[in-house]
Amino acid sequence: MEKRGRLLLVLLLFFISEAFGANRSSGVIDQYPIPGALHVPLESNIGIHARAAFDPSQLGEEVFLVIGSRSGQHTVLLTVSDDRRTLICHPLTPFALDEEVRVMMSTRLLGGESVSDSFSFHTVHYSSRDGFTPPVLALLRQHSIQHKLQEQVEDEDTLPQVIVTNDSGTPGTIYLANGGFPRLNDSCYLLNLNEHGSIVKDRKLSGSYGLDFKRQPNGMLTYFDYGALKFYGLDTNWNIVDSFAVSDGYLPDDHELMILPNGHYALIAISRDQIDMRHYVTGGDSAAIVQGNVIEIFDRSKNNIFQWRGIDHYDPGDAIHEFLVGEVIDFEHANSLDFDSVGNLILSNRHLCEITKINSETGDIIWRFGGAHNQFALLNDSVWFSYQHSVKLMPNGHLLFMDNSNYDSVIGVPGYFQKSRAVEYELDTAAKTATLVWQYHHSPEIFTDAMGSVERLPNGNTFIGWGEYPIAITEVRPDTSTAFEMILGLGDYSYRAYKYVGTHSDSLQDVVQINTPQPNSFHIEVNTLQNRVNASFSLVEPQALTVIVTDVLGREIFMMTASESTGDHSVALPSTLATGCYFCTFRPERGNPTTLPFTISQ
Repeated sequence: MEKRGRLLLVLLLFFISEAFGANRSSGVIDQYPIPGALHVPLESNIGIHARAAFDPSQLGEEVFLVIGSRSGQHTVLLTVSDDRRTLICHPLTPFALDEEVRVMMSTRLLGGESVSDSFSFHTVHYSSRDGFTPPVLALLRQHSIQHKLQEQVEDEDTLPQVIVTNDSGTPGTIYLANGGFPRLNDSCYLLNLNEHGSIVKDRKLSGSYGLDFKRQPNGMLTYFDYGALKFYGLDTNWNIVDSFAVSDGYLPDDHELMILPNGHYALIAISRDQIDMRHYVTGGDSAAIVQGNVIEIFDRSKNNIFQWRGIDHYDPGDAIHEFLVGEVIDFEHANSLDFDSVGNLILSNRHLCEITKINSETGDIIWRFGGAHNQFALLNDSVWFSYQHSVKLMPNGHLLFMDNSNYDSVIGVPGYFQKSRAVEYELDTAAKTATLVWQYHHSPEIFTDAMGSVERLPNGNTFIGWGEYPIAITEVRPDTSTAFEMILGLGDYSYRAYKYVGTHSDSLQDVVQINTPQPNSFHIEVNTLQNRVNASFSLVEPQALTVIVTDVLGREIFMMTASESTGDHSVALPSTLATGCYFCTFRPERGNPTTLPFTISQ
């Protein structure tokens, strides 16, 4: 009876949304796609983010009603995020091209609060991926053509040549992946160097190319692999142990992967559709292929819990330095992510010359720095940054990044500046002022047209990767004197370079120390003869523990939460489980969750 009542409520929401448009209760704080979104991929899922945890006992198939104007009603599967605040709806069949999709949802949160949502979005006009190349690789190919007369490297199948011209850098380990033109595929390596620039460890990427090789906070090494079009995670022996890909029908972007301290991770994806650019610029193509970017955040179980699309918030016509009357337009070109202390997102958009802060709970824009919609007055500086890279929020709240400085103006008629620098700004978000507090220009001047990175080391030195320039790395002291400088040989460059200060060698001991599990222990006991499965656990301190069982499709079979004392405990799982593979997740109130697979056989 309750399910029938909820289905009637969902149908009522449908008729209300038909009459009045989008409508959501106060318990829902964000959703994707957003109401009224255009250019949504045919494979898109639907996410609803609430202010509290969803009640798992209320998540039946009648919770969602998804109807396409051409594809009809969709059968769906539901998944809940690890914090139980995001409900993800997975349609089992794709949507149709150029259709309106209406979504209705009604269920309850833990505690009994009713939540509902109703909205619609519109799918893409164009679904072909033909001709797509990830942004950095596309740039390299373009430069390879431009430099086709450049002297060829004598032996392409060799480690890159490293020349150190200053050698007083901070002790630590350097990570980078080399590449460049005219050689793209036969000479690309993942590299680990010491503070003197000597190669300590390397891995050749045969037939492929890597980008953004770095150590994540959990000790894992990651890089983007162009052969697989996704990020790979490596263990201490540089063996692949994980992979990270974009979702919901979007295309892979090669710029950034961030694994967060809570085990969640963030990626940049690419949206693509036919758009009539005559609405944005005189002489625009009526069927231009416009590429924007999508920020996707995933939980530990790789559920997409947050999605933010630039095409929903930015005007493609604001990319004034791009060829806006062309057939293909990369108007946004997001190239770095960072987060503040409460999880809000810092996004860098190269082609908009803008840094945007976004509320990662609601998706609202908090502020915009630079570009056509800049909200800040610039103090102590005479040239606005442009085509920037690697924007990072420092502990003191300042922004530190590579200002590639391709142009001397980001609004109005552009000129050419072309004197790249590392910059640090202090932002007063109340007064809306941005004060330049530190900068570094190389002597002689360097212009790195693309790529680059900047990071502040614990001793106050600044470690600069120059991207597309023969000088790969410069480490400078606070007074801008040079402590370390390294040049790569002909035909090589590094998209980014990172230094990890201290004894950060790639040893198993290091990562074990970083990834030390909680002292609680968990295991599963399957007794087929007695048709019994026990979830056993031992706690070192009293706390609440949730036990969740899901099938291979992520559907929840069983959940139990109890406050337990220290010592050994056991929970009997349902005796009605069918033959197959299942996953049991132990989620303690304090500490990381543990998921164990188990199999029920005849």
